[in-house]
Amino acid sequence: MQADSSCVLCHGGQESHFHLFFECPFSALVWLQVREKCEVPPLDWDLASEIQWGVFHCRTKSIQATTFKLCLLTSIYYLWRERNSKIFRQISSDSSSVVNLIMGEINECVCSWRRMVQSSKNSRFCAK
Repeated sequence: MQADSSCVLCHGGQESHFHLFFECPFSALVWLQVREKCEVPPLDWDLASEIQWGVFHCRTKSIQATTFKLCLLTSIYYLWRERNSKIFRQISSDSSSVVNLIMGEINECVCSWRRMVQSSKNSRFCAK
């Protein structure tokens, strides 16, 4: 028996970690929407280069750098979870549902930060 090695998120590419996180159109759409909601500026590069840039330039403990890292890591976690849900439970969600889960997690985390400065810029995360 031959196992299907196509990506379960987009059904277009061969599944690999690189494809899932850097080439998959479903993942790219999720990242684009999360990035926009978190007001991470677009860099107009491919996803792999954008993430590499962000990881390199976000080594500080500023709110902006920490938020970028949180957006990235939460997106990776939920994309992996979505992949596993489709494979092991035969349950799938659309990109908007995945983005909503990611943003809910980010909102909870950011709003729990004691050093979070209440400002109009940060209100996007802690809106009731």
